[in-house]
Amino acid sequence: MTNKILRQKLAFASLSPVMIPGLIFYTSVHGYYDKAFVFSLIFLSGSYLFIQYYKFFVKADGFIKRIVLSFFLVNTSMVIMTFAPEAKNGFAGAALFLYMPSMFISIRMLTVSKAAHKAVMYCKRGV
Repeated sequence: MTNKILRQKLAFASLSPVMIPGLIFYTSVHGYYDKAFVFSLIFLSGSYLFIQYYKFFVKADGFIKRIVLSFFLVNTSMVIMTFAPEAKNGFAGAALFLYMPSMFISIRMLTVSKAAHKAVMYCKRGV
């Protein structure tokens, strides 16, 4: 497996359980059940990969802590966006100033940090 494919699989395994639950919640609250079903399938496949790579994530010091922090950051902002009074009218503003920064912060924490590089290194070694 090449380095690029491995990084993409690890990014999908660490980011989909973090970001998708908020999207599932948002789409099911607003009645988009077909989109919620598709997001649920993506969440299940990402969770399967997360379980496969869990031992590498645990060995990388601080990576699980970053996953938990990212989970709460992203999904809390999605819940606030869902129930905000301007959710119907100013969704673009709420998404731009609340959800997008938290998503970028979590992507950075889970892909570029030293703990993420350690997880990739452990996965390459197979340790």
